Amino acid sequence: MNITPTLRRAMQNLLTYSNGETGLIMRWNNDDRTIETVWSEGYKNIENVTQVGSGRAPIQRLENTYDESKSQPNFGGHAEEILIRTWDYYKKSLGIYPISVDIILTHSPCRDVSGVFRDAKGTVWPCGCSNKLYKLINEIETNVKVWNIAYFAYYGTAASTGKAIEGVSKLQSHPRVLTYYFHGVP
Repeated sequence: MNITPTLRRAMQNLLTYSNGETGLIMRWNNDDRTIETVWSEGYKNIENVTQVGSGRAPIQRLENTYDESKSQPNFGGHAEEILIRTWDYYKKSLGIYPISVDIILTHSPCRDVSGVFRDAKGTVWPCGCSNKLYKLINEIETNVKVWNIAYFAYYGTAASTGKAIEGVSKLQSHPRVLTYYFHGVP
């Protein structure tokens, strides 16, 4: 991963303003002009609102996967889920196709906390953000040559670190994925 001064500042800002929330930075093709920041959002039940975020595709959360999200399927989610839901918008708005993707997270992807959902194209995304990212890498964006996925802390509590490590291990098992555990901004 090529850490430029611009990316380093973005990483510092991500940590400074996270306040315990999971956030991520995405960059394509080592081009700092493509840097996007995404934050996790609480699941909310908002009456008579249909806008789900700029460029964000609507989804259907599947039953018995995450009770809080069933009442309002289009609002909220982990940062990785929001990234996936906005992926096609990024491709269209940036006007380029990624050959390399950098994803820098405040916390490693969860293994089994985020619920299953179906997107507008009919694709079913599995439980857990590490599983969702693996699906994006392995089945959807197969032409991306390298995925650099970095994080500053493991997801969850000390008691759940084992599950977080399992999620990272799954991503590491993919031949086009490199993972990095940062102890502070490099």
